[in-house]
Parts: sequence; structure tokens; C-alpha cells
Amino acid sequence: MKRSLMFITGVGLAVLMLFSPEVIEGKEYGEGAKDCQQLSPPPAAQQEERVQSPEFEALQQLIDEGAARSEIPLKFKVNYFYTKENLTYCPLIFEVQGSDISFGKETGGNEALLKAFGTVRSPEGEVVAPYFYLPMQLYLTDPQLESFQQGDYLWSVSMFIPPGEYYLYFGLRNEVDGKMTTLMKPLVVPNFSPDKLSVSDIVLAKELRRKPDSVLEAITVYDGLSFGSIAYQINFDNKFQAEDQIEFVFMVSGAGVDPQTQNPSLKVDYIIKKDGTNIGQFPLQYQITTVSQPLPLKLFKLSPGSYTFEITITDLTTQATTTKSVSFVII
Repeated sequence: MKRSLMFITGVGLAVLMLFSPEVIEGKEYGEGAKDCQQLSPPPAAQQEERVQSPEFEALQQLIDEGAARSEIPLKFKVNYFYTKENLTYCPLIFEVQGSDISFGKETGGNEALLKAFGTVRSPEGEVVAPYFYLPMQLYLTDPQLESFQQGDYLWSVSMFIPPGEYYLYFGLRNEVDGKMTTLMKPLVVPNFSPDKLSVSDIVLAKELRRKPDSVLEAITVYDGLSFGSIAYQINFDNKFQAEDQIEFVFMVSGAGVDPQTQNPSLKVDYIIKKDGTNIGQFPLQYQITTVSQPLPLKLFKLSPGSYTFEITITDLTTQATTTKSVSFVII
């Protein structure tokens, strides 16, 4: 029997929890997506409206002709996390500068309507994730708008896709000025086998907050990055101040079960490297009952520059090991 775990590790805090498939909600949808959880299809009238929309036309042009648009500057990436057998959680993460979002003047405030849209296709053109269309309404007072325009804002679209190689076609449009960006990104969705010890991508976050519900719905826009009842405000470029509290988020799958405790038993070694040289190490022993463990990153008084954070996980039941790393910058 194998288990999957989620680690949320902060400076001075590390939380270990089982990552249950029950945090995912959705329905199977589409002939080419039998293993892919999606929301139910929209009513016929709404489908027709979407097909005739500028977003759909731009997306179809991208698919048919490879013609991308770049009128809204944005940063875009995809992370991969184990959820359950035959599915991988693939949040589509995008960041936009507030100054690049146009607002229209409304009574008592300012309004913008962004629309995130896209689809996922196989190399043969088979539809893996049907066309999605997600409105994002922003309403700000004048003082809020002034502050908004000075910051960067990050959202994610939750998707669950079977392991394999695909093409993602994604777009973002502002209804106020009609500006739009579309892009194509190859996806190589890993197979986090429940029978082999493996670790997901590592996400570095500045803070976390509790959400009012614990359900992570498919094809939904979230502010930041969501896992069940927890939402993370992540820094797209992994740039931090030396005194920032950083949350390290990753998932472990395929861990063996200790026959005595009937729980996984893992050892996680944390190493900080600069230019390939170890400059600090935090050996942490995790048992299923562990709920906190200090990680005094600030004790190293890191100077500005680029670093690598590396974790090595040892399954104390099977003696299997796996390693993962992520780069970050101290500014």
C-alpha cells in the first residue's frame, strides 16, 4: 500500500498532511478526456455565444495558423502535482502587472472584466480539455486602483489532466479595451506513480491563507495557487527579501507504509546551494505525527544573489530516495 503526502514547509513551520482526492470536484467531460475531470458542459445557448466570441476566434486562429497575440504582457507557467491515479493537478499560473490592465469608469468606481480561456489538445489534435472560458471581474475604488496599478497580480486556473504530452492553447482578454494575449505551450504531464517514490514541483510562497471551503474545483480561476482549503500567494520569479518568510510547498507520492504504524515514514533533507556549493543544510525527520519543525533560513543571512533549494526524500520503509530542486533569488 502506498500513500501520497503534501508538505507545507515554512520558516519556523512545517506541516505534513495527507492529500486526499476528495479536495477535487468535477465531472468527466469529453470523448477525448475520459480520465480528465472537468466541469459540466454549459447550456447550448452559452456554447453558441462562446463559439462566436472574439476569444474563441483568436484561439482557433492560434490552433489553425499558429498566430499568437501579445497585447497584454503576462508571465505564464504550469506546475505539476500528484492528486490520484491517472490524474495530475496542473495549475496554469499567470501574472499580469496592474498597470497593463485597463479599467472603465463606473458609478462609484472602476471596473475591468478579464477573460481567461483555452483548451488542451493531443499532438494528433484530439481534445483533452474542452474549451474553457472564465470571466474575472475586478471592481476598484479610485484609491484602490492607484495602488493596484503599482503591483503585480497572479492567478491560476485549476486543471486535472492524465499523464502524457499535449499542447495547451491559452488566452487572456480584457473586455474594456479588447486587448488580448494568446499563447501555445507544450505540456509534458508527469506520471506520479503511486508505486514509485517521487516528488512534485516545488512552489515557493510568501504567505498562505485559509479558504472558506476545502474543495478544489476543476477549471476555476483562483487568486494565487490553491490546494484544497489553503491558498498561497506565490512569487512568480521566486524573488525574496533576506528576511521574508518563505513557504515551501511540494507533494510526495508512492511512499511506502510502515507495517507497524500503517503510515509513511520519511526523512527529508533540505540543502541550500550557491554556485553548486552547499552553504547550509537542515536535516529533518518526518513521521506522520510530525506537525511542525523549525527551518531557520534567516540564520544564514543570505546576501543578494541566486540560490538553489534542494530536497532529498528517503523512504525509511523501502529505502527509496528521490531529489528535487528549485532556484530562488535574494534581492
